[in-house]
This record gives sequence, structure tokens and C-alpha cells, in this order.
Amino acid sequence: MGPDMPLQTGERAIVHVVDDDAPIRDALEGLFDTVGLGSQTYAAARDFMAASLTDEPGCIVIDIRLPESSEAVGVPRQGENANSDNSRH
Repeated sequence: MGPDMPLQTGERAIVHVVDDDAPIRDALEGLFDTVGLGSQTYAAARDFMAASLTDEPGCIVIDIRLPESSEAVGVPRQGENANSDNSRH
């Protein structure tokens, strides 16, 4: 399924929420549910990386200030640009 393809009948997009703050995870899970999106929550980036993901369409919402490195899921540190060459700075 390409980015412009609509969901198939009965298909539900899933939002993967990675945040170490349980009340934030719970609030986002409730929010996504109210708009018809499925969600799966993880307390740490390592938990997300260890999960068995399916081919369901979806996205990830991640706390960029996780105590552990969020770089494990390809998120640059705050203030860094993933496409820039930081060695020149």
C-alpha cells in the first residue's frame, strides 16, 4: 500500500506510541481510539524495537527526550538534523 492509498474496508491504521511516561501513553491511546485509530504503546525504544510488527499501515509517535537513546528507532537527538553532516560543525 502506497502513501496515497486509502485504508481497505475493515483495515485500521495503528499508531505506535513510545513514551516512558505512563499517563502520556494512556492519554494518547485514548485519543487515538476516539478517532478510530488503533494504538500500541511502549515504555521504551527497546520495547518497540523488540515488538513483532505487522504489515498494518501506521506511524510512530515517540518522546524525543527518552532517557534511553531514541536513536535506536532512527530519531536524531534534539537539535540535530538527520540529513545534515554534523562533522562540519
